[in-house]
Amino acid sequence: MSVTIIMVCILVGTMVVSMGAARQYLNGQLQSQGDNAASALALLLSQPANQDPATRETLMTALFDSGQFRKIALESKEGAVLFARTLAPSSGKPVPEWFRRLLPVAPVTAVRDITDGWKQVGELTVVVDDASAAEALWRGSSQLLVLVVLAGVVWALFVALLVNWFERALSREIRHQLEAVGHDLEIQKESSSLRELADVSAAIQDTEARVRATSKALNERIDSLETEVNRDPVTKLPNRRYFIDEILRGTESAGPRAGRSAYVLLIRQRDLTRINQAMTRPRTDQWLYGVGQSIVQATGSGAEAACLVARLNGSDFALFIQKAGRDEALRLANAVRAELSRQRVEWEDGGHSRWAYALASWAPGHDLPGLLLTLDLSLMRLGSPQSDEIHVIGPAGDGEQDGLPPEV
Repeated sequence: MSVTIIMVCILVGTMVVSMGAARQYLNGQLQSQGDNAASALALLLSQPANQDPATRETLMTALFDSGQFRKIALESKEGAVLFARTLAPSSGKPVPEWFRRLLPVAPVTAVRDITDGWKQVGELTVVVDDASAAEALWRGSSQLLVLVVLAGVVWALFVALLVNWFERALSREIRHQLEAVGHDLEIQKESSSLRELADVSAAIQDTEARVRATSKALNERIDSLETEVNRDPVTKLPNRRYFIDEILRGTESAGPRAGRSAYVLLIRQRDLTRINQAMTRPRTDQWLYGVGQSIVQATGSGAEAACLVARLNGSDFALFIQKAGRDEALRLANAVRAELSRQRVEWEDGGHSRWAYALASWAPGHDLPGLLLTLDLSLMRLGSPQSDEIHVIGPAGDGEQDGLPPEV
C-alpha cells in the first residue's frame, strides 16, 4: 500500500509538474511573441519612410491579418485612436472554463512608443491571441492524463505479479539483511546469493561513481565558461559587458532605495602600444594584472563606498563608486591615481608611461553606456597631456575643475 501510494503521488506529481511546465512555456512563448512583434512593428512605424497614415495602417493590418493577435491598436499621445483592430472570438473547439481557471494562459499585452525622429507620435498596443495556446495546453493535458492513467494501470498489474515473485524468491534474503541492520553492519557488504540483487548493487555503485565524476567535470566547465564570458582573461577583472550589467542589475534590485548618485572613473593607459613594444607579451600581461590588482587594492582599503573595478578594453579600466558623495569619489580617485603612479613603466629616455583619468557622476535610470562614451570622448579631447590630473565631467558633459582639492 505504501508503494502504491507513492506511485500514485509520483504519477499525479508528474502530471501536475508537466502541465505547469507546459503552461509556463506557453506563457513565455506568448510573451516573447508579443514583445518581438510589438518591437518589430514599432520599429517599422518609427521609420521616416513609414510616417504616412496609410502606410502605417497597411503595416498594422498586415500583422493583424496573420491571425496571431487578438488586438492591435495605435493611439496618439493625446489619447485619440488612430488604428484599432480586434479579433472576433475563436470558433474552434472550446476549452472548458474550469480548465481555463485551473491553468490560465493569460493574453499578453505589449506596449511600445512610436516616434518620428525625437518626437513621440503615439503608443502601439499589441495583444497576443491566447486561444491556440489554451487549446494546445488542453489537448496536451488530456493526452498526458490518458498516458498517466494507462501507466498507472500497467504498473498496478506489474506490481501484483512482482510482489508475488518477491515474496517467494527474495523474502528470505531481504529479510535476513533487514534484520541484520544495526546488529552486524558488515553483512551489508557481503555478496548477495541472489544474482539480480548483486547486479543492481554493482550498477548503483558504478553509476554513482560516474555521476559524481560527470558532475565534477560539469561544475568545472561551468566555472570556466563563466570566467571566460564575464572576466577579462589577462587581469581576471570583470569585462565591459559584465560591468554594465552588474551595475544596472544592482540598481534595479535596489529600486527606489538606490539613494545617492554614484560615480564612474575611467582610467586610460595612453602608452599601451609603446609598452607592448618595450616588453614581451608575458611581461605585459603580468604588468596589466598588477595594474588591476593595484586598483582593487586602492579602492578596497578603508573605503566606505561599494566599488566595482573592470577592464573595458586593452587600455581602459573603469571604477564604479556606489553610495558615495563627491568628496568620497574624489578621495578614491586620488588613491587610485597614487597607486597607479607607482605602476608606470620607465622609458630609456628617462620618461615614463602616462595615465589619464576622467570622473563623472551617474544616477540610476541614466544611460550608463552613454556616460562611458562621454568619458571616452573627454579623454580623447584632452589629447596627450603630460600631467595625470583627474578630469571631472560636469552635468552637461564638459570638463570642470571648480571645487576640486588642490592636488586634483
